[in-house]
Amino acid sequence: YGGPPAVPAALAAHEAMDAYMARLVEGRASHDGDDVISGLLRAESEGDRLTRDEVIHTAAALIVPGLETTFSSRGSGLYLVAQHPEQWEMLAADPTLLPGAAEESLRFAPVAPTLERIATVDAEGNGVPVPRDTQVVLALAAVNRDPALFPEPDRFDITRRPQRLHMSFGGGRHTCLGLHIARAELQEALGCLSRRLTRLELDGEPTWSIPLGFQGPRGTPMRFQARGGTPRAAGPRGPRGRAGRRAPAWAGARACRPGHGAASPRRWPAAARGAPTAARCGRWRADRGPATRRTTPAA
Repeated sequence: YGGPPAVPAALAAHEAMDAYMARLVEGRASHDGDDVISGLLRAESEGDRLTRDEVIHTAAALIVPGLETTFSSRGSGLYLVAQHPEQWEMLAADPTLLPGAAEESLRFAPVAPTLERIATVDAEGNGVPVPRDTQVVLALAAVNRDPALFPEPDRFDITRRPQRLHMSFGGGRHTCLGLHIARAELQEALGCLSRRLTRLELDGEPTWSIPLGFQGPRGTPMRFQARGGTPRAAGPRGPRGRAGRRAPAWAGARACRPGHGAASPRRWPAAARGAPTAARCGRWRADRGPATRRTTPAA
């Protein structure tokens, strides 16, 4: 992301990650568990083709998609619904629309801009011959807006049916490994926020990822009103995570889902203390997704 001058630092970070994962894999080899790395190691010992290096690289490859795609899909989803307030209110009134809202967000703004595949047989697409072993790059922004599959493809519509014709998770043997948790996380985030926030709108221009790698907003300044509360503003974080003079994006959004434990009002900003529900699932930052820190354990 920083051009040629950033290459040495990027390579050093890559080597540091490999070294860390190597230590982690060696630790799991000595103390087997029920985690993913232990499963990969067992598959290796049972005659699977994974070598120790492949286990290390596979485990490392799970980290970036599990992080980058998470906050990118949240940011894109919020950016879209902020421009369609009527659909945001529909979502708040009818939670059964959550699966459709998540799928439409994934279709309309895929996190990965392309899919790369290699043809295993001679094929043809739209009259273009594709010989075997040809590398094919699919532009998801085009695939997901095919008018033959999606009427009025440039219209964002959370009630669109059918919902899962998009290719954002790939398909076949290369279907995204984390598609189920990705869908669940996006539905939970949209449901949590739509129940707590109203009058969601942009409060400035978002900053976006460069057109390489995963796509999504890096920062999304927004204004909102806690349902039954007063308007608040949420902007990109300042130094050390501070939001400057603006309230953090989770201010006023005290409750996320009943059953996630009672939160002490003293641990929340003054604007959030009057929120009607005492349960929450985590703090929210519009530019990075849900924070992992909890003030209370999950029920």
